[in-house]
Amino acid sequence: MSITLTHTPAVGAPTTLALSDRLVWTDEHAWQAPQMATDYGTQGDLMVHVRARNAGRPITLEGQESAAWMTLAQVQALQAWADMPGAQFTCTCAGWTAR
Repeated sequence: MSITLTHTPAVGAPTTLALSDRLVWTDEHAWQAPQMATDYGTQGDLMVHVRARNAGRPITLEGQESAAWMTLAQVQALQAWADMPGAQFTCTCAGWTAR
């Protein structure tokens, strides 16, 4: 499983960071696109609201003590990207791409 994270700035060339393929996507099956909320109307009727999420899926990648080591340059690049407010990235992981 190849994992890449790409930042495409408004001006300039995209930057891609290849991450260790030994990272484990810990919350891969915890997210569900459909969401449901319930409440009661003024007459006491149950109202069910259903919608599908279009974005916001969390991707938590974790390593183990003996696996998925990262270089200092990779860690510094991730930290610099985390410090950029509003930045958007493309993640390719487990055969699919998310923005």
